[in-house]
Amino acid sequence: MNIFLREIKNDLKPFVFWCIGLVVLVFAGMAKFTGLREGGETVNAMMAAFPKPLQAMFGMAGINVAQLSGYYAVIVFYVMICISIYGISLGANAAGRETVDRTSEFLFTRPVSRSRVLAAKLLAGLVYLLGFSILSYALSAAAVSSFRLGHGIDGEIRLYGLAVTIVGLTFYVFAAMLVSLVRRTEKGFLYGNLIFVGTFILTMIYDMLDNGGALRLLIPMRFFTAPEILDGQLNPAFAALSAVLICLFTVVTFYSFNKKDFR
Repeated sequence: MNIFLREIKNDLKPFVFWCIGLVVLVFAGMAKFTGLREGGETVNAMMAAFPKPLQAMFGMAGINVAQLSGYYAVIVFYVMICISIYGISLGANAAGRETVDRTSEFLFTRPVSRSRVLAAKLLAGLVYLLGFSILSYALSAAAVSSFRLGHGIDGEIRLYGLAVTIVGLTFYVFAAMLVSLVRRTEKGFLYGNLIFVGTFILTMIYDMLDNGGALRLLIPMRFFTAPEILDGQLNPAFAALSAVLICLFTVVTFYSFNKKDFR
């Protein structure tokens, strides 16, 4: 069977479950805003009274959740967590599924180069990752329209959709690189998840600080912050950094995958 189509088939069921979760997250989250909006500034004052670590944990630090744009930023925080975890899963599977399933001898004795195998597997994962990102954008726009919340954040939804895609891609190729680099593939899966947990903790720390400074360089989920997006822009410096990291991780992935001993 064609490698690309085989990977598409293998990853279809997880994609469906992730999409179901995404639908629930976006629509249930936006439905709650209809109640919060009635509370207005009272709700915002109550949220502001929460301890800062709690605000950081829920992505509410420095955000006015009584406004649709601010509340949507909180929803996107969870969407970004989802696509980061999903991207790690896709990337790790693309580079390490055969080793875990004990089918590497069957695949890599075929008359096809390792680079071609990896390219087909990464492309299949990319299809699902982009599909998840596009769906999150479409669901966000549909939820705003369905609950008649107005159309004042169309631009923010588009920018957040782009930010979510970039962050997901960063974790995706990073996980593929990590699994390609380590000798034991199972360790690569574990390390990828541990690094995400560490990144999430750093995200909370960054949100608790008045000025995180250089710490932001270590946190893909904070490459594009809510205040900047609500001002109508993606930070060009961090967009460029993301592009460099994605390219670098991809090159290292192919190099290490070709050199890896799959015995």
